[in-house]
Amino acid sequence: MEFKNIKLDINENKYALVTICRENVCNALDEYTVSEINNALDIISEDNTLRAVVLTGKGYKYFSAGADLKKLKKKTSLQILESGLQSLCSRIESFKLPVIAAVNGYALGGGMEVVLSCDFRVSSENAVFGLPEVNLGVIPSAGGTQRLSYLIGTARAKQVILLGDRIHAEEAKALGIVYEIAEKEELLLAAEKIVNKLISKSPMAVYLAKSSINIASSAGNEFGMKYEKMCQAVLANHPDREEGIRAFYEKRPPEYKVFK
Repeated sequence: MEFKNIKLDINENKYALVTICRENVCNALDEYTVSEINNALDIISEDNTLRAVVLTGKGYKYFSAGADLKKLKKKTSLQILESGLQSLCSRIESFKLPVIAAVNGYALGGGMEVVLSCDFRVSSENAVFGLPEVNLGVIPSAGGTQRLSYLIGTARAKQVILLGDRIHAEEAKALGIVYEIAEKEELLLAAEKIVNKLISKSPMAVYLAKSSINIASSAGNEFGMKYEKMCQAVLANHPDREEGIRAFYEKRPPEYKVFK
């Protein structure tokens, strides 16, 4: 499949790289771009050899400046994009593979909401995060109010969302938003380090652990504990568990089968 606003690369190191390629408009997100990212995820989900997804923006200045405001003059256009972006963020959050955001500059508005929906985030030294929607008379509507509050606490989230405070890379790491900061030329290598760690783990265990963690933030502790127990029961009879234990005793790296 050919893409116009994004690029999809399948890396030999068992991950897919999705790049937002709208550098002339700060990698802004419009309905078509959101649709293309979804199409890329469709392709990725069909490839059982892949173990992770890396999402980034083209260039060194912007991951994404958020919604393409030039295309949102009509109220209906805004509603369509908001709905599509919300669905995309939810899909990334629940995607069967871990998704790593490689934040190569500014991640603002909907761009930051996409970043927050990813499982891991690495950033360049010049990365800046912000949710400035209130300046336009709207609020973050793709899960930003929820995910940011859960990640850094309501007090700091209010400063970012209500006051328009921006978070630079070093603070983002201190707050736990960013896992690692790298020089801009080394950003994808930082993302690959996470991929390499994931490759050594059971694909099924990673998937179930991710879904169980996500349940904790949305359904509460009681249901989350039940779901965790159910996931463990699934793994108890799964080949990955047998291989993991056998490899441990044989003092060798485990050889897990492809994730289906």
